[in-house]
Amino acid sequence: MLFVKSHIKFHSVLQAFLSACAVSIAGQMSSRSLVPALVLPALILLFYSVYGFFGHSAAAGGSAFSKDHEIVSFDLVSLLFAAFFCTYGRTRYTGNFRSPLFRGAALGIVFAGMFLLVRVLLLLLFSLWLSGAKDETAAAPAGSSPKEFVRKHIAGITFVLCVLFDLPYFLYEYPGIISPDGVNQIMQIVGVSPWSNHHPVTHTLVISLFYHLGRLFTADINTAISFYTLFQMLFLAFCGGVAMQTIRQFTQRLRVLIPCILFFSVLPFMNVFSVYVLKDSFFSGVFLLFCCSLLQLLQDRGESVRKNIIAWIVFGILSFSICLLRSNGWYAFLVMTPFLIAGMKGQRKKLLLTILPVILLAGILRGPVMRAAGVIQPDTIESLCVPLQQVSRVLADKKEISKEQKELLSCVIDLDAVPSLYNAGFADNMKELVRAGHEEYLDEHKAQFFRLWLDLGRRYPGTYLCALADLTEGYWFPENNYETVTIDGVFGNDIGLSWQPKLGGPFVKFKEISLKLGNFVPVYSLLWSAGTYTWLLIICAALLFEMNRTRTARQKGLLLFLPCFALLLTLFIAVPSASEFRYELPVVLVSPLFIVYTCKGGIPCGYSLKK
Repeated sequence: MLFVKSHIKFHSVLQAFLSACAVSIAGQMSSRSLVPALVLPALILLFYSVYGFFGHSAAAGGSAFSKDHEIVSFDLVSLLFAAFFCTYGRTRYTGNFRSPLFRGAALGIVFAGMFLLVRVLLLLLFSLWLSGAKDETAAAPAGSSPKEFVRKHIAGITFVLCVLFDLPYFLYEYPGIISPDGVNQIMQIVGVSPWSNHHPVTHTLVISLFYHLGRLFTADINTAISFYTLFQMLFLAFCGGVAMQTIRQFTQRLRVLIPCILFFSVLPFMNVFSVYVLKDSFFSGVFLLFCCSLLQLLQDRGESVRKNIIAWIVFGILSFSICLLRSNGWYAFLVMTPFLIAGMKGQRKKLLLTILPVILLAGILRGPVMRAAGVIQPDTIESLCVPLQQVSRVLADKKEISKEQKELLSCVIDLDAVPSLYNAGFADNMKELVRAGHEEYLDEHKAQFFRLWLDLGRRYPGTYLCALADLTEGYWFPENNYETVTIDGVFGNDIGLSWQPKLGGPFVKFKEISLKLGNFVPVYSLLWSAGTYTWLLIICAALLFEMNRTRTARQKGLLLFLPCFALLLTLFIAVPSASEFRYELPVVLVSPLFIVYTCKGGIPCGYSLKK
């Protein structure tokens, strides 16, 4: 009781009470439920422990971060999360109330409670880092123990484990999981369909290389395609090994390294994507290598001239690959380039000599070269999913529009079909409706449609925001419930591709169970949501921002996060069709790297934390 009297403050009790109310409303719990009554004391203890730590640090004068109200980045992250939380569940949290006053009050309580709860959790993470941060000033001691063997051969061990866990999926899904996208690319390769950059030509060429390699040994199209599937599986295993080798530079502790290895090798969705003939799988591996390469350059550990040149050549090749393997990879690279130039002050000349030729060559290949080769470019509507959904939402909600606007839209699509076909979380319905109409009219009158989009946005900003939120919610909220890697086999086709499983029996049941666990196991199920990795990225960036107190250290420390943020920005602005997990797979693969990087304050082993 003496402890409670001396440490408990009224404002902490109020904050914990608001957070408990928010949890109760968000969970749709009865006010008489025992859960809120049990949650409230736990939250009170959480608030006290955090504020007690910071207060003790301030009294001891041992921390430059003791005044938690000065940690602005945590406030911004908390506000952002609370806003997204209320946006995602806006109808659920207010469903029990009819009065606008009570609805507003419910949302206000949820917003305030979640803001306070997330803020104190961030402070708790930060306090744990402050109390537990230690220098790993030297590499692990030499020896022949099993632990030293794992550390020394971590890349090879990761590669072998990835292959061992991927191999049953390869045999079961033989010749690979091939969706309509993959079938379309293979039809281009065998000459049935014209070459198109709708699915990146560069990736189609990679598939073609291994397909034709397979044709040297067999005439069977399935066996030939399996050569690419096997290559992709081995490539992603190699990427996991490189990532673990990079992570080992920041920690020698097996209790950190082993979970990271398991992440790359054992998670069922990783195994599925390894044999999924899809541009997203291959691009994600290249993106992971790109981030590892960038981190090597950021460390600037004084390697020999030869190693330094090799590092920059590798970075250039990976940058070039990023630009050609996905359209949003090209745009993300253009977005991140100015920030890389601004942040890498001591290496600007080398950076410019590397990335300017990359941008120039990639631009030439994507434009004049492809046009000269007769490669069909994606149609206009493919990159306009967000504006299309927003205008369609106005029509689906039967908002008032002018006669001129209605006539303009009717020149492209059947307006009467919009309300029945509109799907808030899936843009393909509206894209196909435009393609079934007169898309050429849209191409010829882009300026008029742009003015229409701006005018409707000015009149119905709430409708536009709801359309954007509903289309992208899988990227920014972990609770979004969608199926992840439930696809099997080969999509129907006329070129002889077929699903020919080489493994069955107990593995089939094991696979079903392992994939279903991602739907109902608490905490673990969050790994199956793309939104989880978005928030891990944001939280890690905020923590690292506070760990590095100088402006230069902050800029350089956050550059590792830049590619992921740039890629996410392209997804928010131009969603391919829906907020599917596969579109954020590159960020998922990089997540172990930026988590360990943050926990170690961006300081590799052998460097003093004071540096």
